[in-house]
Amino acid sequence: MLAASSKVQFLRSARLVLGVASTSIRCLSTQANSAIDVTGESVTDTVIYPMSTLAEDLNQRLLNNQEPAEVYAGLKTQLQDLNGLRYRNAESNGIHPFAKSYFLNEPLCKLLEKSSSAENSTISPYEILNTMIDYKLAKPLHFEIVMKQLLMKKEYKDVIALWVKFLESPLSNMKILENDRARSACATYLIVAYLNLPDVNVNYETVKQILQQGDDFVLPLRKIRRVTMEIYAGNMAMQEAKEAQIQNYYRDYVNTDPKLLMKELDSIISPKQSNHLTSSYAWFKSAYSTKDQIENVNVDIVAKFMEKFIFFGKEWDAIGVYNDFKKVEDIKKRNYLNKYLLLAISHGPNAKNVKLTRIVAVWNSLIKPLLKDLSEKDVVSSYNHLFQAFMTSNNAKFVQEIYEKDLTPQLKNSKILYETYLRSLLKNVEFKYSDLLKLLEDKKSLVNIETIDSTDFINDILLKLIHENQQQTFTEVYESYFTNSKKSKRKPALDIIITKLISNYKFHMSNNKNDIGDFNFLGSISQNKNRYQKVSLIFQKFINTVWDIQPVNDFFTQIKTPINSSIYSLYIKAQFDKPHGSYEVAEITFKEYIKIARSLGDHSSIIGRNFVMPMIRGITKFSLQPNNRHCITMLPVYLDFADKLDFQVNKSIFANIIFVLFKLSQERNLNQNEKTVIKQLFERIKKIDSFTINSKYLEVLNKL
Repeated sequence: MLAASSKVQFLRSARLVLGVASTSIRCLSTQANSAIDVTGESVTDTVIYPMSTLAEDLNQRLLNNQEPAEVYAGLKTQLQDLNGLRYRNAESNGIHPFAKSYFLNEPLCKLLEKSSSAENSTISPYEILNTMIDYKLAKPLHFEIVMKQLLMKKEYKDVIALWVKFLESPLSNMKILENDRARSACATYLIVAYLNLPDVNVNYETVKQILQQGDDFVLPLRKIRRVTMEIYAGNMAMQEAKEAQIQNYYRDYVNTDPKLLMKELDSIISPKQSNHLTSSYAWFKSAYSTKDQIENVNVDIVAKFMEKFIFFGKEWDAIGVYNDFKKVEDIKKRNYLNKYLLLAISHGPNAKNVKLTRIVAVWNSLIKPLLKDLSEKDVVSSYNHLFQAFMTSNNAKFVQEIYEKDLTPQLKNSKILYETYLRSLLKNVEFKYSDLLKLLEDKKSLVNIETIDSTDFINDILLKLIHENQQQTFTEVYESYFTNSKKSKRKPALDIIITKLISNYKFHMSNNKNDIGDFNFLGSISQNKNRYQKVSLIFQKFINTVWDIQPVNDFFTQIKTPINSSIYSLYIKAQFDKPHGSYEVAEITFKEYIKIARSLGDHSSIIGRNFVMPMIRGITKFSLQPNNRHCITMLPVYLDFADKLDFQVNKSIFANIIFVLFKLSQERNLNQNEKTVIKQLFERIKKIDSFTINSKYLEVLNKL
């Protein structure tokens, strides 16, 4: 290491090279100062990194409105001199003249932008960037600025050439948040440049090779469209042509690499991301709108969109996806979508008998007539989806009825259907684990407790053991499938992890007289509290699986901080959905979150979607319960709040409100306040454009 006096002398030399004696940007080197004290040399200068001095000098030149070419010439000379100083001190371990180069990031951005916007500038941003590259000062943000400038000038080949240089930069692969954003922007500009090359038939595979992106790359469609429309602002004909070209490129992307889109959809797990799901589907729908395009669509992707909408509780959107593609003529594809329609109508707030009627109608009219033309494998899959729809809609007994009375001996010999049949039996509270073992013994040639294929079946068995409080047996079954490597190499899926979490909680409470004590929910399954999206998903699945609201209350207490809007939103919904939930707790939680929403930077759309909507849905649902009928009087407050946020309430919610108003209007013991609110709500909804009230309800409510 340099002696203190040598280090200080080096820094003095650097300042002389730059022609600056002092600076307001001081980077103190405590190591150098302490060494100086040891030698006894009296030094009054503050240690200054050359890059900080150069950054201040560059900023000052720009503030003085010097010509970009003049600023660049001075910068280049200073860099050359510093580089010479670097080699003259090559053998030392002192302060490198280019250390702390991040001081230059912002002033270099300003220089690049000014060289492009200044009239009659004799220096191009491209030339400046090349010098920055030579001295390893170029960052992804600098590439982004120059690539966009070239793009706006329609110098598309230069954009592509610059991307190649960007890939050669070691910083292009660094996992820094700002770099990721800039890299995504640069990738967008590259794609737009390729789409605008004259006389070139652009396809996704070619661009993919040049992009050199990883498996986590998400096609930035909205950015591609926005930048393209900006290039052709004011030229409607070109904008329309480019819109069609982008759709062709997107279609090529989906057809060539469907797994990428599937992976993107699988990554959408947080309520905050539901808007991204909606916009992603809008792109998909517009790209597959003609008869030929629909016929060639990848139904796995269509089904995935339906599955994700169902996951977010948007069953009507899932049904809308089905309606967009139900005209596909291929029988196998049509049946595939019909199966997911069964799952869509089995979810949602409707009563189980209403769901049952719809499930049976879809089966008899859309699926059953196609079975004769399908392979045995597809027939088994169709029945399996029917059985799952029955179980999801709390109509599991119909699985047993159809399995025992309607299935052929050949279908009864299907391991898949037999496992699903046994799953339906497990839904019955009176059906015991010991009963299951007897049935498995009867058909041990088909399946036994050690050869179960269905993870859902294993999960249902584990849940039954939790319900029966069989801690030892639970541990044995769990370990035989997910811990004991001699028997199984399976990794527990998230649903299994949730079940393990529930078991940890339940058995802890049983062993500690219902005292939660020091039990740590996330710690018991080795999860990190600060992984917000993962924790949100765990909490959501925990809520969907657990038996009543008390475990949810206990879990929420431990994860409500750090503040996560998704956690609060899920907790509010749970108060309305789980047994023993409380409207009062939901309202307190809602008010608590609204107080801190502004500090989190939540937009009105987020508050409306994640908080106001659950309150409106929940109050509507609760109002039908005899002990909670008074909740209807709070509904106008939240509808007014939605209006104040300029948030559009979904029409399906208004349909539910009208149904509840109809039911309540037939009650005889309503008080005057409740009658007034019901009438006001009816008049309010009746005025909504493009919303039609069922004639049956309209006739009754008009008499109020």
